[in-house]
Amino acid sequence: MGQRSYYYKDYKIEKDYGDVIGKKLSAKIESHDFSKADEAAKIINDFVSEVTAGKIPKLVDADSVNGAFSVIVNAIYFTAEWEHKFNRWGNSKEKFYNSEEKFREMDFMHHGMVRRDYAEDEDFQVLSLQYKDTSYAFNIFLPKKR
Repeated sequence: MGQRSYYYKDYKIEKDYGDVIGKKLSAKIESHDFSKADEAAKIINDFVSEVTAGKIPKLVDADSVNGAFSVIVNAIYFTAEWEHKFNRWGNSKEKFYNSEEKFREMDFMHHGMVRRDYAEDEDFQVLSLQYKDTSYAFNIFLPKKR
């Protein structure tokens, strides 16, 4: 598992922010030139690949970091079997919004009539996917606002 906070090199980060990120979240802070988006994406992807033992080789692309002020990365690789496995034949391409107007076509996983724990309020949706060892679950928090 690893956390890292990247920020655009021309901005100054307040000391208090750096202290909180470093001490409370155990995250390293690095400045980079996001206008050199290919280089910045490679640095981020190399970090994610390292902390996930190569299981997640590419998290971001140049378009994801170009023009960004900050990129916060939290990467973890956890190996376990799902309580109810997803089958590839249940996948379909759908729009995944990464901002109010921008979206990418992504594979969405669907699973028929299996009960999933789900909750929502006016701001978030939460889905819980159980592992075979039901003392663990993968919880996905999705903001409703794009």
